[in-house]
Amino acid sequence: AGLSASWAAPALAQSLIRDTEIEETLRKDADPIFKVAGFNPKDVRILLVGDKELNAFATSGIQIGLNTGLILQTETPNELMGVIAHETGHLAGGHPVRSGEMMKAGLKPMLLTMGLGIMALLAGAPDAGAALIGSANYFGELGALGYSREQEGRADQAAVGFLENAGQSGRGLVEFFENFRYQEVFSQARRFPYFQSHPISSERIDMLRSRVDKQPHYNHVDSPEALAEHEIMKAKLDGFINPGQSLIKYKETDKSFPARYARAIAYYQTREVTHALRLVDGLLAEQPDNPYLWELKGQILF
Repeated sequence: AGLSASWAAPALAQSLIRDTEIEETLRKDADPIFKVAGFNPKDVRILLVGDKELNAFATSGIQIGLNTGLILQTETPNELMGVIAHETGHLAGGHPVRSGEMMKAGLKPMLLTMGLGIMALLAGAPDAGAALIGSANYFGELGALGYSREQEGRADQAAVGFLENAGQSGRGLVEFFENFRYQEVFSQARRFPYFQSHPISSERIDMLRSRVDKQPHYNHVDSPEALAEHEIMKAKLDGFINPGQSLIKYKETDKSFPARYARAIAYYQTREVTHALRLVDGLLAEQPDNPYLWELKGQILF
């Protein structure tokens, strides 16, 4: 079925959503990657998270979460496949299961620093002791960050292998990171959630590019069909999540299928039923066997 009308409720902005059309597109992108990574694609659950923030994650239980905000930021299917391959690298490496190790990685230097602080106090150096104890959390964060960067590097390298074995280019993953290289100069609090949990650096991007450039499938490009499906997925998400902005972004002069689809959904979301039905009927005249258009018309009429 299609996305539910609950998109209009801000309180549900972070709920899991279901949409068969979008899920089919995501599966086409992800299943070949899951397979070469050694997973049965049917065992891997893709969580579509209704959140405008740019984020993705891997969790225990063989699950990968993709925020709608991240999908909208990807310019091509290959970029999205790169992110999925990276998260699959976390799954294959057992990183979600071993997430406690990151806490330990930060806890050890913190405890050590606190221990040095107590020793300094006992040795009669209260100022030095107070400074060491006060910096314990800082050193703990550095330890956890170092462990996180190590995991990211491993997931990057695994992703390149998965993409190559699936017959896809790793260029999209590099380009996705390149688009957000500026994030490394931001404070942690100002970064997108994805780059808070996935530390990015110029060194990491350059290392990734040096390997990707050497892969046999580097010049592989997305098919016209895949590009069209990606644009339809983004247009559909835009229409539901950002209806007001979509009516500006997808202009009336744009007669492409994704643009008209987005406007139809946006008009539906803003209760402009007449405009919504006019657009859907026009799309149905061109694609009378498209079940998702009939489903959308049913939603509007209901």
